[in-house]
Amino acid sequence: MFKPNREKDELTYAIGTTEHSGRTRGLGRNTSWEHSFPNDRETYQSRQRRKEEEAAHNRMLEQAMLQVEERAKALEERMHEQIKRQVQIAIIAQRQASDQGMNVNISPLIS
Repeated sequence: MFKPNREKDELTYAIGTTEHSGRTRGLGRNTSWEHSFPNDRETYQSRQRRKEEEAAHNRMLEQAMLQVEERAKALEERMHEQIKRQVQIAIIAQRQASDQGMNVNISPLIS
């Protein structure tokens, strides 16, 4: 559902500056926004809207952090699996070499 936000509209982004808070253009210097647009009075004070935006932003950051943590955990599990696999390969190679009477020195792979 679309909810207009007078503080973040196309004109504000195009000009790059925000409107003077609490004043209405074209209706005189001392006419406040609250009195010029009585139907939109609930949006006049943006404190609650800002709290909601910050809460939504924090939820988004928390979700992103959870995704990063899940990816890190998955990568760590893959790394441990690869280490186990390499150790098993090295142990098998050492056993085969000792069965054939050869002396094999196993050292970590450096890549």
